[in-house]
Amino acid sequence: MENQTRRTSNGGRRPVNVNVNNTGDSSRIDQQIAYVHNYTDYKMDPSAAPAERFAKALNLLAGKMPREAEQIIGEAVQDGLRSNKIAYYWALCAQQPVLR
Repeated sequence: MENQTRRTSNGGRRPVNVNVNNTGDSSRIDQQIAYVHNYTDYKMDPSAAPAERFAKALNLLAGKMPREAEQIIGEAVQDGLRSNKIAYYWALCAQQPVLR
């Protein structure tokens, strides 16, 4: 395996080192990044409690994915989760345009 380090621009900030790994076969690792900032995990355990699914739906809504959030909130409501806050965010999802 060949390991190279090259310098790349970081959005106008100082350059950063990025490792490029080439394996001997047909696979290739383009980048290894040391730090990831502002990462939001949208994965959800299917057996999660309704309150946990609602929290993930709020992440989806904040990430500009209103249709997915609307579906998950609807499923949480079907499973018995009800409050004014949930009704507000469910209605808010329906009003958000889908950005492409």
